[in-house]
Amino acid sequence: VIDSCMVILFTELLRCFRSASRGETAEGEQAAALMVVLEYIEKHSQSCSLPEVAERFGFHPVYLTTLLKEKTGRSFLEHVQQQRLLKAKMLLAHTGLSVSEIVAEAGYRNVNFFYRKFRQSEGCTPMEYRRRSGGEEP
Repeated sequence: VIDSCMVILFTELLRCFRSASRGETAEGEQAAALMVVLEYIEKHSQSCSLPEVAERFGFHPVYLTTLLKEKTGRSFLEHVQQQRLLKAKMLLAHTGLSVSEIVAEAGYRNVNFFYRKFRQSEGCTPMEYRRRSGGEEP
C-alpha cells in the first residue's frame, strides 16, 4: 500500500511540476514579446499607434496596453510619450533645430500639447532645457 501511495505521490508531483514549468515558459514568451513591442515603440514612436502595433504583433489593442501597464507600470501611450520626449530632449541638447522642427521630428502634431507635456516632464520650457543642457541655439 505504501509503495502504491509513493508512486501516486510522485506522479502527482511530476504533473504539478510540468504544469508549473509550462506556466513559466508562457510568461517568458510573453516577456520576450513585450520586449520586441517596446523596441518597436522606441524605434517608431513618431508615428506608431496602438491599433497598428497591436495588429503587427498579434495582440488585441486593449489587451496590449493592459499587459504593458501590468508588466511595466506604463500604458502604451505613456511609453510612446516617453520616447517622444526623450527624442525631443536629445534634439534640444544636441542640435540647433527650432522647437517647432523638434516638435515635428519627435512625432507631435500639436505644439501646445508638446509644451504642456514637456513642462510636466521636465519642469521647464524646451528653451530653458536647451540652455541648461548647453544645447545649440537656433
